[in-house]
Order: sequence, then C-alpha cells, then structure tokens
Amino acid sequence: IGSNNWALSGSKTASGSPMLCNDPHLRLTLPSIWYEVQIHTPNLNAYGVSLPGVPGIVIGFNESIAWGLTNVGQDVLDWYRIRWADAGKTSYVLDGAPKPVEIREEVVRVRGQKEPIVERVKYTVWGPVVYETPNSDYLDMAMRWIAHDAPSEGCPNEVGLFFGLMRARDYAAYAAAVGCHESPAQNIVFASRAGDIAITVAGKFPIKKEEQGRFIQDGSLSANAWQGFIPAAQIPKVHNPERGFVASANQHSTGPDYPYYYNGGFDDYRGRYINRRIEAMKGATAQDMMALQNDNYSIKAEEGTPLLLRLLDESEVKDPLGKKILADLKSWNFRFDGTSKAPAAFEVWFRATSRRAFEDLFDFEIRDSMEVLFPETWRLLEMLEQQPEHAVFDDYCTKSNETAGDIVTTAFGEMVETLRDRYETDAFNWSKQKGTNILHLANIPAFSANDVQCGGYYEAPNAISKANGPSWRMIVELGDFPKAHGVYPGGQSGNPGSPYYDNAVADWAAGRYYDLLFMKDVNDDRGKIRGRLEMKSK
Repeated sequence: IGSNNWALSGSKTASGSPMLCNDPHLRLTLPSIWYEVQIHTPNLNAYGVSLPGVPGIVIGFNESIAWGLTNVGQDVLDWYRIRWADAGKTSYVLDGAPKPVEIREEVVRVRGQKEPIVERVKYTVWGPVVYETPNSDYLDMAMRWIAHDAPSEGCPNEVGLFFGLMRARDYAAYAAAVGCHESPAQNIVFASRAGDIAITVAGKFPIKKEEQGRFIQDGSLSANAWQGFIPAAQIPKVHNPERGFVASANQHSTGPDYPYYYNGGFDDYRGRYINRRIEAMKGATAQDMMALQNDNYSIKAEEGTPLLLRLLDESEVKDPLGKKILADLKSWNFRFDGTSKAPAAFEVWFRATSRRAFEDLFDFEIRDSMEVLFPETWRLLEMLEQQPEHAVFDDYCTKSNETAGDIVTTAFGEMVETLRDRYETDAFNWSKQKGTNILHLANIPAFSANDVQCGGYYEAPNAISKANGPSWRMIVELGDFPKAHGVYPGGQSGNPGSPYYDNAVADWAAGRYYDLLFMKDVNDDRGKIRGRLEMKSK
C-alpha cells in the first residue's frame, strides 16, 4: 500500500501560486475510510478529510497552508528471540544472567459480558513477548517497535501533529508541528500562500548497524540493541528547492551518501515517473495535476516489456493467440488503461517469470508453512538484464541448465494458456482482469461496489489494484483564497440506504473531481448548502 504527494512552487504553475496534491493509497471500503469535514472555530478554519475517532483533519488545508501525507518505508520494528531462564518463563537470559520479565495486565471490556478479558503480557527490555502459542511463527519472540515508545519530552502525541497543522499559518509553524511527530513515520508535504513548499520525513528512526533488523536477532545479547536514534538535524527535509517542486511516492528518502543505515520496503517506479512528469512541467494547472494523479503509465512496464520481449524465443510462439498477444505487447504504450488488453498479458507474464525464477528455491513444505517474500521487482529486472545466466534461472527439477531466456519463454507460454479462453472476447480487458472491488466493511455483497470499471496499476501513479487504491484525491491551489478539488471512492454517509453512501464512486473511477466548498464563515454557503443539522446538549 503506497501513496503519492507533491507540491509545486509558483515558478512551475500557471497562476504563479503554489499547488499541493495528495492521494493516499489504502484499502478501498464502503463506508469509505475517510469523511470530508470543515472545522471552523474562533482559532482556526480548516478543510480536509479525517478518520472516525480522530479529533481533527488528517489531510487538508486552511486559509494559509496545505499539507499531505505518505507513508515512510523505513523499518522501525525488529524481532528478538527470547531465551528463557526458567521453565515457567518468568525470567529470560540477558548477557549471561537471568532477568525477570515485567507482567502487564491488558484489560479488554466486552459489551454484554460481565467479566472483562484479561491478557497478562510479558515485557522484556526489547518489548512485549507477543506470541506464546506453540503453533505461532513468532513463538517466544519479543517485538521492539517505535510505536510502543512514549512521546519524547516536549512533544505531543500523534493527534498533536494534526492540531499543529490545522493551526499553522507559515513554514515555521509547519516545521514545529512535524518536528515533533514520531510515529507512524510520514512524508509530510507542505505548501503555503506565502510561496513556500517543503517536505519532511517526519518520524523517530533507530540508528542500526549494517543489516540490523533484516533477520530475527538474538535477544540474549544487549549488544543487539539499537544504537540510539537519528538526530533531528539529520532527518531528511527539503524547503524551497531550486527545481521548484517536492514529491514523495514511498521511495527511498535519501541518497547513497546518507550517513545512517536503514532498511525497509520502498517503491521505485511511481516516484521516478512523478518526478519525471513534474520536472518537465511549465505553467501547470489543476487539470494537469488531475491528469497526473490519474496517470496509468508504468515505468516498470516501460523497462520490463522490452526486456522480456528481447529474452523471448519468438520461434516458440507458434499458435495464433500467442502471436496476437505478442503483437499487442510490441505495440503497447505501457499504460494500464482499463479498456486495454496488453496490460493483462504483461502482468500475467511478469508474475509467471518471477515465479519461475524464484519458486523452486524453496521446497513445497517451506512455501506451504510460511510466507516467502521473493526479491523486489527492480532486482528481478536487473538480473534478467545483467545476469541472464545466473543460477537462479536454472530449473532444479530438470537436468538441463536453463537461462533467463528459457524461463521467460516458458512463462510466456503459461501466460497464453492462462488467458486463452478470454483474451479475444469483447468483454475482456485490464479492468476485468484486475477486478477492482470496493467491499463493505462487513463484506456484505449488496452493500459493496463490485467490479468497478477503471484502469490503474500499483506501480503507476493511479495505483488502483483489486482492493486498494487512491482513497482520497486532493488538489489545492493556494492563491489569495484556497481553491481545492477532491474525490474519494465512497460518500459522506455510512447508511447503505442513503444517496450519499457511494455517490462519488463513479466519478472516482472515471478520474473526475468536484470542487471543495471551503467556506470563509458560516454565512459563506454560496447557495450550495441544502440543509443544516445543529447539535444541542440536553
């Protein structure tokens, strides 16, 4: 699950004013995870989206600034295997000596039950021992996680971030708000009517030794602890860059010269494409931003398709359907448009190639008993291009020595057979293959939006997949008074009988937006308010 955000300075926009855009990619549900809200008090006036239970706006804008969020991929959760000092598991070994566990009782009260559920959790210097059931993959392991830490001195909790942003009027106030945020780490993008743009990798990050945290660590040695936390002065941030824009799409936050090691999960292709597109823009408009948020182009396909075609032994493509698909792929524009068929062929072919390359490295017993992560996409493409005779491409189940060309050709044949009964039917396209569904939270089919017709791809800016995608698209133009546009795949009501339960789904799927009604005061309804609901105390 990823997200996009970016901000353009006035030097790159048609209006001469900054623009900020954000589209967080989350699980798609009905009711929607977000709801739109304007909060107007004597001290602030802000608009955006929030989550049920959050007393503020998570992503949005006020009269002076706008802000948006994407997840930071750095790994801030490590596992430690505990060696118990006694059979009762009341103490554990640390540096050769027994150390008592701390027992914390977690009381969970359940409606309708007289007695609460009480969990007695064992805590170590690393954190809680999360699982003690014999069949768990994490048996006798302790979790060291930033989110378990109390906020640093002088910093509020996560809610304080949103209060600070809602009240902020300039870069200094934004910097103060994000400077105290610790968890979950976020790339927080910013733009102001004063002309500033910025992005900050806001969070608390451990200092790790090289490769630390990639595997389970020995919890009996205190030397395996984190080495402290990255100082605030070394947290990545950019303010008013010369290139005139800032952007994040869950990619690496730093270059190779960054002095601290960190690991995690990072996207590559969306960020590269967004940067490429914005770099070339001059006189950008809100419509340009809408087009970029809904862009189905994939650099993964741009780089992967020619490579697969080059490795394919075309003499093995003999049947008419295979030749038809091959011709479609050769003329494909690398866009995952919903009505196109070539994207389906590419995705099935690429997945079959990955499976052929890596699956036989793990025996069936291991694959069936645990989740095995294959190398990331960029690494497979790199090996296909630079190491086509690497042993990873050899099928250990045969006597011959296979190369990248062999598995790519075999995978092409598998793809043709997978798509044989549907590829040439009129109804088949990428949208059908992807099968985007916006499910009801209780998985009630009648309350869901099934088979939503749309393009998109998880490695494209418009990162719509089967069950995930842009959960809120927002574009804010920061002129004398903000002008904003938005859409999300749902509606303001959680009642399936309401016309506002899913009224925005069709617009969202088609890439359309509506203007956000940001009122200066309670009387500024511009003739668009149809009714009022006033809350009164008893």
